Amino acid sequence: MSPQLLFWLLGGALMLSSTTALVCHKGYLIHIANRSEFPIRWSVNLNETCQIGERCQETLILLESGHQVTAITNQGCTSAQAHESKDIQHRAPPGVTIASFTKVCQSDLCNDLDSTVPLWTIEPTDLPAPGGLQCPVCMSLRSCPARASLVTCPAGTAHCYSGTIHLLGGDLSHSLKVQGCVPQDGCQLLNGTQTIGPIALRESCQASGALTCYQGLFIYFGKNLREQPKSLAAESEVTCEAGEVCHETVLFIESGPDSIILGSKGCIRPESAASSSTEIGPPGIIIASYTRLCNSSMCNNISSTASILKQSPPADAAPGNLLCPTCVTLGSFCFTGPLLACPKGTSRCYEGTLQLSGGGLSSDLTIRGCAPPNPRDCRLLGKTQAFGPIAVSEDCGQQSKDQFFNRVSAITAQAWGVGAAFLLGLWGNLPQF
Repeated sequence: MSPQLLFWLLGGALMLSSTTALVCHKGYLIHIANRSEFPIRWSVNLNETCQIGERCQETLILLESGHQVTAITNQGCTSAQAHESKDIQHRAPPGVTIASFTKVCQSDLCNDLDSTVPLWTIEPTDLPAPGGLQCPVCMSLRSCPARASLVTCPAGTAHCYSGTIHLLGGDLSHSLKVQGCVPQDGCQLLNGTQTIGPIALRESCQASGALTCYQGLFIYFGKNLREQPKSLAAESEVTCEAGEVCHETVLFIESGPDSIILGSKGCIRPESAASSSTEIGPPGIIIASYTRLCNSSMCNNISSTASILKQSPPADAAPGNLLCPTCVTLGSFCFTGPLLACPKGTSRCYEGTLQLSGGGLSSDLTIRGCAPPNPRDCRLLGKTQAFGPIAVSEDCGQQSKDQFFNRVSAITAQAWGVGAAFLLGLWGNLPQF
């Protein structure tokens, strides 16, 4: 065989190798159990064909806290460079431990990991310190119980940890709740680790002294609803980040017989808002807000509108009987009923939209009604840019008649309650706290 032909055959073989897609095992597993159930095994019955140039990878992560162990596995294709198997201990004993095993290989189905054996130690590495610190121990993809089982912490630990490890990538999108014993306070469980194989890890935890606050979002609307106080009680709770305090904010808007209340409770950084009250009107459209910040756990506990409710007498009709359409609604357009005779002190018909964002709320709010004169522009809010944690901007003027409710309220926090059909009057004397 000639040297030229041999070179051509070798070149062809190399080209074929570099342009052939690999087939890899594909799958992931999150298994939480007592230590006595480990080591565990699994089988991967699904394969995938990689993109040209990709390789096969396998990743195993073990987290241990007391008697509980979480195994996280991921297998599939990757664009990472090939490397032999690596064992890394991201958090060593004592207390909560995190270790990982990764490998990237470049032959079909070479990512055939099927057990936790590569990372498993038969005996626990922690020895309890009699009479020492006791901490709750928990690992869960949901939530840890309020009274998780306590363990006596091992020598070398001095703090109780409670936090969440967020896992994203490699088909994973999960949050693992973790409680246990650690040597140092604070959010340092990952020791700076940000990725393991294709999985990105992020940590959030409860800092020492962090407040627990009521959390909720309330949306009530209807006609002539200020006659009966309504509930502002929130059933959900949230643990604040370090430096945050509790807040509760209520925004009330009324135009003619139509009214709406937006209420928010939760955590807030004190420099982003202040305890305050705002009142615009009467006569005509009424906009009022109430915000309270407090710095003890569960202090944002106003449970009813009764403590801040004050009825207002009906306004006299204005001379000349100015008539305006009235409505208040979430969305970018609201339908109106019969025209309303405007009260004294008003001289124009207002139509505008408030863009609200923050405090768990993201929505347009459309208002039409009677308004006092404003020689500068059409706005009602003047320089007001926020109601507590709720940022607001105003766009006033005529709306196109073919617009409908196409920007409806979006609640961005989980486990927030929504009510319906009540009105709150906030003007006048506010309660003192």
